[in-house]
Amino acid sequence: TITTREFIERVYAETGHPAGISTMPRFMVSLVGLFNPMVREIKEVLFEFEEPFVVDSSAFETAFGQTATPLDEAIPATVDWFRSNPRG
Repeated sequence: TITTREFIERVYAETGHPAGISTMPRFMVSLVGLFNPMVREIKEVLFEFEEPFVVDSSAFETAFGQTATPLDEAIPATVDWFRSNPRG
């Protein structure tokens, strides 16, 4: 299990760019949400980012007989796909 920050840092490292990560305190999300509808929506799902969010693939593996792709393989493959399929 890795943190969201670690995941983002891995993705950015794969792209060769530094991760520009910043946080916004809850009160600021509420304040900015008064003027920005996107931030207002983030307030509704903020709880997802305040506690660990662990994804367990065991039910998928049992149901379909396949395993989840390890992040060390998935991140480079995804970045390569996006590089090969740029949106014009």
